Amino acid sequence: MTHIDMEKFRMEFLEEATDLLENANESILKAESEGDTELFNAVFRNIHTIKGSAGGFGFDNMSDFAHHLESLLDKLRNGQLTIDGDITDLLLKGVDVLFEMIEYARNKKEYDRDLSGILAMFTAADGATAPAVAEKAAETSSLARADRNIASILKQNNPGFGRAYKIDLNFTDDMLENGYDPVTLLSNLKEISEFYFADTDTSSIDMLSAHEPYKLHLRPKVYIISDAAKEEIADLAFDPELMTITEVSLEDEPEETAETFIPESAHNITDDDEYDHIPDTVDTEGIQNELLAELASGIEDYFESIENFLITIEKTGEGSKDALDNIFRVFHNIKGDCGYVGFKFLEKYAHLVENMLDKVRSGSIVFDKKAAEFILNVISDVKALMKSILINNAPEMPRTYKQLNNLQESMLTMEEKTPAVTGDIKVFLSQVDQFLEIISLAKANNNNHGMLKRAAAGLANAAKYIGFADLNDLAQKFGQKAGSGADFSSELVNIEKYIAALKSPAKKLGELLIESGKVTPKEIEEAKAQQKKIGEILVDQGKLNKQDLEIALKKQVIMKAVSPDDTSNISLASALTKEEQEEKDGASKEKYSQSMKVDQEKIDKFTNTIGELVVAKNAYEYMVQKLIREFDLPTSLLKDFKDNSNLISRIAQDLQRDIMSLRMVPIKQIFNKFPRVVRDIARKQNKQIDLRIIGEDTEIDKKIADILSDPLVHLVRNSCDHGIETPPERSAASKPEEGHLILKAYNEGSFVYIEVIDDGRGIDPKKILAKAINKGLAPEDAVMPDNEIIQFILAPGFSTAETVTDISGRGVGMDVVKSSITSVGGNIDVQSSVGDGTRMIMKIPVTIGMSTSLLVRMAADEHYAFPIENVAETIKVDRKQVKDLHFGNGIYYRGNVLPLVHLSKLLGEKEKELPEEVNIVITVTDNGKTGIIVDELLNRMDIAIKPVPEYFAHLNYIGGVTILGDGKAVLVLNVNKLL
Repeated sequence: MTHIDMEKFRMEFLEEATDLLENANESILKAESEGDTELFNAVFRNIHTIKGSAGGFGFDNMSDFAHHLESLLDKLRNGQLTIDGDITDLLLKGVDVLFEMIEYARNKKEYDRDLSGILAMFTAADGATAPAVAEKAAETSSLARADRNIASILKQNNPGFGRAYKIDLNFTDDMLENGYDPVTLLSNLKEISEFYFADTDTSSIDMLSAHEPYKLHLRPKVYIISDAAKEEIADLAFDPELMTITEVSLEDEPEETAETFIPESAHNITDDDEYDHIPDTVDTEGIQNELLAELASGIEDYFESIENFLITIEKTGEGSKDALDNIFRVFHNIKGDCGYVGFKFLEKYAHLVENMLDKVRSGSIVFDKKAAEFILNVISDVKALMKSILINNAPEMPRTYKQLNNLQESMLTMEEKTPAVTGDIKVFLSQVDQFLEIISLAKANNNNHGMLKRAAAGLANAAKYIGFADLNDLAQKFGQKAGSGADFSSELVNIEKYIAALKSPAKKLGELLIESGKVTPKEIEEAKAQQKKIGEILVDQGKLNKQDLEIALKKQVIMKAVSPDDTSNISLASALTKEEQEEKDGASKEKYSQSMKVDQEKIDKFTNTIGELVVAKNAYEYMVQKLIREFDLPTSLLKDFKDNSNLISRIAQDLQRDIMSLRMVPIKQIFNKFPRVVRDIARKQNKQIDLRIIGEDTEIDKKIADILSDPLVHLVRNSCDHGIETPPERSAASKPEEGHLILKAYNEGSFVYIEVIDDGRGIDPKKILAKAINKGLAPEDAVMPDNEIIQFILAPGFSTAETVTDISGRGVGMDVVKSSITSVGGNIDVQSSVGDGTRMIMKIPVTIGMSTSLLVRMAADEHYAFPIENVAETIKVDRKQVKDLHFGNGIYYRGNVLPLVHLSKLLGEKEKELPEEVNIVITVTDNGKTGIIVDELLNRMDIAIKPVPEYFAHLNYIGGVTILGDGKAVLVLNVNKLL
């Protein structure tokens, strides 16, 4: 048997749990700000998944803690608690604890923190009752009570919504004898219920020899949970007096009055017995164990590719055809993979889901929010099943598998109730659309009589074919007038009204018959009372002929086929839960690309390999140039070398571009943490802060994203703590009480710009300058522009905060921000206006590791590379144009004075004399443009940047090292640090 690396699966679980918690964080914050309690379903499912998987991998403390959090979320999603700031704080603290447990598990440490405090908070919150719930409890206390055993059954099967009712049936033996069947009413009650239970005393049934067929032997007391009102339930009977409906409390009877028997029929509704034909554990016999780990990994990838579709459908109730096709394809592939490895149970499981989704794709079943939630539950069950098998546990039978087994019959039953759209109806609908299209074209062509006549003939034939004699007559009259040139406007209006009625939302058969004038409302009411199909009753009574009935039924089918809002469509959710809900049509606009997880180490290794290829490419180009210079080879051969060199260069560039795109991640991976940061600070300091995020899809290199994460936290904390004022301060300054903070990202060239903008108090240049003078950063008599003074806040240890808080004010943040940004070749600029706010602008290269650079030479054999992002242009000037200014050398360049500095001086060497022709690299940094004098300008080339060797680590102006084609090592300069 092949060894299964359990450690690998543990680490995968921890990664998955981290993703789930990040999603939970985001959903909790949205639920608080937007009031969307539906989001708690997704959070509950995330925590539930972590709880189950953590227990399977031996993280018992994590599983136990997740259970407490799960219980609180369950009360929130069921409306037993309402979301507020304190509850949100508690939920977020709970998520933080799980994050911490995961970090401990990653580092293989035992989690030993004391959780008694937060567990006590959970207990207190769990016992709290929301105001709305308290009112409901007061109302419920006056309700009738079921006996203790019945109440227990109702509570166990409570779906979390709806009301509980006790229904006493008042049927008599005479009613049964006259054809009033109570089973029809019971069936209707069951149809509208989330839960249905009939408590029946069977002791009154006579022996068979004494049986009387027209006597009611059973008189059940029916208990249901439904979101229908009492009036709706009463309408199910032809006579309201047939039922006594009492709303009952779901609370237990007091202990002393409780009866001690359990109803005989109680076994019919308990979960375990409902599926007693299905075993409790999954049969794993016949599985090829050596392929199991590969199957589990494949299933994980499949599910990741569709979970976003399902979460979107669950939230919006809308899903595109592409989304459904992808979901279907995933389960179809899983079925095939399971068959290959011999996992028969999971093969059948996937087949059941596939059957259900096939009905959805065919349009016979509506895919709605509850259905999406069910599929997400299937995914959770399959994941738990695979993990259980991998750790050699006996897997329990998934509940969703049991539900899917029973679903087949429900779907068939509902399909039988939905009239089929037959071939003749499809032909008719096609002809109607064609008629409307031709009419539109004819109107655009001055009412072309030939076109109008052909359209009328087609519609008349279609109407005659399907049996709509009235429409056939209208079409013929229209065709006659159109052909003769007479006015046909009234006939066309009548046809358009007829078609519009067919395309309107579906109506009941009785309504259609009344509208057609075939029967009266009174006759419909009399037919309803007989609890048979209305059409059959009216035909039997001679009040309606069969042909008129068929026409009305066909109209009804057409209305159902073309009306998107037909409430008689089969709902997959109702098949699963029998819940009635509104359904929405339309395709989801948002698209998700399929993706796969790749280990960061593999990407780095691949990047290094591409880097080696770039070095080899440069070496090949160097050798080709050497051949051209030193050997007298045939021109055709040299051309072939050059062509081959260009081909290799193009392939290397394509690979370089592709690997760079693999390394890119949306900046929202950093931005996603800030709603929580801002919220926590705002609550702690009693501030009102609105956070807006712009450009979160802007992409940046993963390594740069990791480096920027902490600096951005510093900037956001500073804006919230020092920048944005409290509501009273803002009111006094004639500002809205709510402050605004903007996080903005956008691309310009090969750089990403990130801005942190607030409308707070701004930075006072006078305070900054006084502090700078005090710290010796500026002379006593310093006179500087405000924008230069403000840059002092980036100096190490610089802070003007009067008090140090746990958020900021220690003077250890902004210099870290600057050094982190400059370390990756970026820069930061601070702009501020007192009373108006502050803008921090970071300019960062999109990627690191590979770059296009300008190669220069110093002395006899020293080469350096300038990243092309920092090069504005290169120029050659006569030595006479270089002037000696009081601060050094400079030239007059494009209407301005350009300062010049020799590269040898910047590198700590002795400054050389200027040659007759001076080579200048004009660089661009956060300090503006500077000309750097070099001995020789070589060429622009693609390079692979390697890390700085240890013996150069103390030189912060060296950004990396690269290798030329001839094997020479070249230092890549960090121009921001150099200047």
